[in-house]
Amino acid sequence: MVIRMQASSDKGQHSKAMKIAAAIEGVESVTLAGEGRNLLRVVGEGVDSNHLTSRLRRKGALYRV
Repeated sequence: MVIRMQASSDKGQHSKAMKIAAAIEGVESVTLAGEGRNLLRVVGEGVDSNHLTSRLRRKGALYRV
């Protein structure tokens, strides 16, 4: 799953989003990708994308899936 974050996000927002995603059950890997490192790539089995995106939105770290 790839989640696009705002290009203007600072490093703190990126690391916050990575920590939130890594804490979700079933997530095996979380990386930043893209030219501006504005893509959050989440890999895992049985990851509930709705749960992940709602957690990121609540914490203010998600911008677009």
